Amino acid sequence: MLCCKVLARKPGWKDSNFQVMNAKFAVVSALAQKAKVFGRKSVACVIPALVEKLGDIKVGVEYIYIYIVLVQYMY
Repeated sequence: MLCCKVLARKPGWKDSNFQVMNAKFAVVSALAQKAKVFGRKSVACVIPALVEKLGDIKVGVEYIYIYIVLVQYMY
């Protein structure tokens, strides 16, 4: 999806504000759940940043759920 590529642009997934990152990943999660088609390229764009953030104490649990939703589209 184009939306995932736009979210990945500057500053991209390197944003240090965890509330902004929560909002970005919430948008991706909502798109993945509601869209009829959510391609592997979109998932591949988001997964590396998501895995990097899984260790954060503040947001790790929320990101695990989003990770599970996105991995379903890989197969």
